[in-house]
Amino acid sequence: MWEYEAQLRQEKMRAETAVWKGQQQIIIETKEREIEMERKARETAVNLPKLSIAPFRGTPKDRIRFSNQFMAQVDCQPINKVMKLGYLLQSVRGGCQERIGNTMKL
Repeated sequence: MWEYEAQLRQEKMRAETAVWKGQQQIIIETKEREIEMERKARETAVNLPKLSIAPFRGTPKDRIRFSNQFMAQVDCQPINKVMKLGYLLQSVRGGCQERIGNTMKL
């Protein structure tokens, strides 16, 4: 009888140990994925170009130049739309900046 109870306790401990090890492995794998995602995000952020677009002031002549520069330097980059909008807001002046800001309030 004692032997049977001892054997049951050992089996229970082995099962609990296996569950604990499985949980620890899941935690390790999750942290490794988080670290990899953060590394990729840093690489993307580091590789972004410096914003060197002459500001757009709203004149019709300036529109084509600005549009081409913005598309080539910012829009084609693998960044999210919020960051692209930030670049756009930094690149326009005067009434253009106000109009873009007003459309975001809608």
